[in-house]
Amino acid sequence: MCTRYARRMLVATALWAAGGIAGTLAAGLEIAVANTPVSTTKSLFAVQPPAGWVYQGSGYEVHASRDGPLLNAISFALRKHKKAFAAIKKDSAPDLLPEELAEMYVADLKSQPGISDVNVVSVEPAVLGGQPAFRVHVTYVLMQAMGGAPFEQVALGAPLQDYLLVAHYRAPQLHFFGTYLPAFEESLQTLTLTLPAGKK
Repeated sequence: MCTRYARRMLVATALWAAGGIAGTLAAGLEIAVANTPVSTTKSLFAVQPPAGWVYQGSGYEVHASRDGPLLNAISFALRKHKKAFAAIKKDSAPDLLPEELAEMYVADLKSQPGISDVNVVSVEPAVLGGQPAFRVHVTYVLMQAMGGAPFEQVALGAPLQDYLLVAHYRAPQLHFFGTYLPAFEESLQTLTLTLPAGKK
C-alpha cells in the first residue's frame, strides 16, 4: 500500500480535510462527480467512483478513496496475464476458471508484504464488467509500522482475453468497511469495458 499513489492520495485527502482541497489537488487527482464515469487514460474501461471521493486514473487503473487509502480504498485495474499474481510469480490466463483465479488471488494476497493473518470469509461466483468472475471476502492485519489494524477486503476478478480484470475495496474492520461497502457495490454496477474488439 505504500505506493506513490497512496502517498499522493494521503496528501490530497489531508488537504481536503483541512478545507484546502480546491486548487491544491496533487497532479492527476480529481474529485468524482455524480453521474460522470471516468475512464482509464487508454480508454480500456469506464467506472463511476463514489461522488465526492478523490480518484486517480492511469492507463490500466482507476483508484478512489474518501478518507485516504489507509481508511478506505477502491481500485479497478486490468493486469496483464504475465505475472498477474506477482507476489507468487504466477500468471493468469483467459481460459482459467474464476474459482481457480480466486485461489491464486488469495495465495497472492497471503504473500504480500505488510499483511498477516489472512482469513478467507467467503468465495462466491460473481459478474464483473459483464464477465463471469470470482468474488472473495477476506480479513487480514496490517503490519505494526502501518498501524497494525485489522482490515477487511472484497475483491472480484474476471479473466479477459489479454488481461485479468480486478476490482477491490479495502478498509479497516472497525467502522470504515461496513460504512463504505455500499459505495463500492454501487461503483461495481457502473463498470463497463471499452476494450477494442478482440481484447475482452
